[in-house]
Order: sequence, then structure tokens, then C-alpha cells
Amino acid sequence: MISSIRAQFTVFLLLLICILGVQALLTHNGQAILTDTQETAQTANDQVAATLELQRDVVDLQRTLLIYKETASENSVLQFNSLIKKAMENIEHLRSTSIDHQQQHQQTAREYINRVQGHLETYRDRFEDVVSGRQKRSDLFRENVSQSIKDIY
Repeated sequence: MISSIRAQFTVFLLLLICILGVQALLTHNGQAILTDTQETAQTANDQVAATLELQRDVVDLQRTLLIYKETASENSVLQFNSLIKKAMENIEHLRSTSIDHQQQHQQTAREYINRVQGHLETYRDRFEDVVSGRQKRSDLFRENVSQSIKDIY
């Protein structure tokens, strides 16, 4: 056993410094883990918000298509194109903010995002077909029916 008070004090001081060093190291590691967890939670929250906005955009696209079918409004076409652009931006945002925890889940998320993007592109193409068909129908009506009415009079 250490007999002098000075030696005991030195050993106690060194032991205290070691304990404080370990405590500082543990605190630093805990803070790093907390920061990573908060970043992951924020990324997940951003993805959920983007997903909900994308769902709302798809519903708006469907509504706009139905409005166009009924009214053939040029405003509906502009709104549809604006919604498609916004939806594609949301998809890109989802793609850029992927969580890097597990490669398998990340790959599955990418596949879903790619499928949604493909569906939106198909939806846009179909809408363009509807617009084109509506225009052709109007042209045929104007040419044939209008001419027949003129011929009758």
C-alpha cells in the first residue's frame, strides 16, 4: 500500500483523470450516436412528407383527368402538366434522400420509386392520348356534323 499522502494523492488524481477521460469518450460517442439517429429520423420524416405529397399529387392528377374528360378545358391540361412536373420532382426528392441503413431495404425503395415514376410517365402518356382523342373528336364533329347541318339548310 502507498504510505505517503503525496503518493496517494497522485494516484487518486491519475485515477480521477482516467475516469474523466473515459467519461468524455463515452459522452462523445453517445452524442455522435444521438446525432446520427436524429439525422435518420429527419430523413425518414422528409420521406414520409414527400410520399404523402406524391399521393396527393396522384389524386389531383386523377381529378384533373376527369375534369378534362368532362370539360375539355385547356386549363386542365396546364394543371395536369404542372402536377406531373411536381410529382416527378417529389420522386427525385425521394430518390435523393434514401436511408442508407440496409442495402436490401434501400434497393426495395428504389424499385418502388422507379415503378411509381414509370406509372406517372404512363399516366402522362395516356392523358396526352385523351387530349389528342378529344381534339380529334371535336374536329370530326365540327367537320362532319357542322357540314351536314349546313347542307340541310
